[in-house]
Amino acid sequence: MVDPTEVRELLEEFVRKEIDISLLFLKNVSSIEVHEIDECGKGICLAKANIIRDREDSLDVDDESHRTHRSTVIVDTPTVGPVEKTWRILQSSFPQSQAIVHLLECDSISILSRHKLLPEVSIAMPLSILTEAEIGGRLFTYLPLPLRTGFPGHVHGLFALTQSRQNLRNSGEIGIARGSDDRRVRFLIT
Repeated sequence: MVDPTEVRELLEEFVRKEIDISLLFLKNVSSIEVHEIDECGKGICLAKANIIRDREDSLDVDDESHRTHRSTVIVDTPTVGPVEKTWRILQSSFPQSQAIVHLLECDSISILSRHKLLPEVSIAMPLSILTEAEIGGRLFTYLPLPLRTGFPGHVHGLFALTQSRQNLRNSGEIGIARGSDDRRVRFLIT
């Protein structure tokens, strides 16, 4: 059984460490609110986050599509008040034929379709001075992963993840579920 204090600590940690970046790569979500409701049914708002996305600019190069836009994330907490941070986000899409070349299976098109995999990558760079705590960017698969990149920005891609979303899958990993496509779909990160 989960203790209510543990849940509150998890929510407070989310507000402290992740709410400000959680909206960066989500396409259909523009706000998050975290509320706590006590035993009497009284609610308090722990934090609100909103993202404002500017118009996209296209940078078509060869057979690839690159789009860029500015996004401003506003986080409002009762203790600090509203804080804004602006990001430049670059999204790059590549032809499906390039992704197919890198897959090991001959039926790569159906694997891409079945697993909703897209040959896309995005990078979010802050447009403000970084604090010491913000220097290590993170990997994202839509939401932040607990994996630091060492870059000042964040990198989003549809990475092959372990079930817990704590690590990237290793192509030599043992314990792959029988009947799954994990043996066939391998993305090598070097």
